[in-house]
Amino acid sequence: MRTLSYYKNTEDPKRRDEDEGKGRYDYWMEDRPAIWTDKESGQILSQGINPGPVDFHTQSLNPCYILCFYGPEVRLDYIASRNRPYVVRINDPGKLVRHIASYLNGCSNLSDEMWLICVKVRYDKNQYVNRLPEPASEERLAMSYGQKHPTDASDNEYRLVLTLPVTTENLHTEIEVKLGRLEKAELIKL
Repeated sequence: MRTLSYYKNTEDPKRRDEDEGKGRYDYWMEDRPAIWTDKESGQILSQGINPGPVDFHTQSLNPCYILCFYGPEVRLDYIASRNRPYVVRINDPGKLVRHIASYLNGCSNLSDEMWLICVKVRYDKNQYVNRLPEPASEERLAMSYGQKHPTDASDNEYRLVLTLPVTTENLHTEIEVKLGRLEKAELIKL
């Protein structure tokens, strides 16, 4: 499992996301506060309400580590086109997550206050929305680690996300999970 910043810097340059780790929407507000200033002096000329777009973004302050999977909806010819000669199909993803959680709980170098969640990636980054997720909601938090641009929607991606407390000492760039053999997995040559 690697940090979100790892994926920001090492993915395919055509798909690189400088905003990896940030959720981002464009939100239309009818009652957006506005200030008009003099272009040269910067002096405030007037203030009021003006409808218009607002750039909204959110990110988690906690360190997040992710493990990415194609979802069951992904097409095998799409995976093959991405130069992947093999794919591992996990037939019991719940069991895999339980194995990972059990392994992480046994790691003495990780905090007891970790949070592990599996999210389906949303492909609505930088899109206009007419409603923002509630403050402090799981939906708003998930934007920071589970949102990508619509151009990546063919991935049908799921992410297993490990979140550690901000105060975690000895932060890792990656966390290796050792599982052994998975009974309900199969290797498929594309």
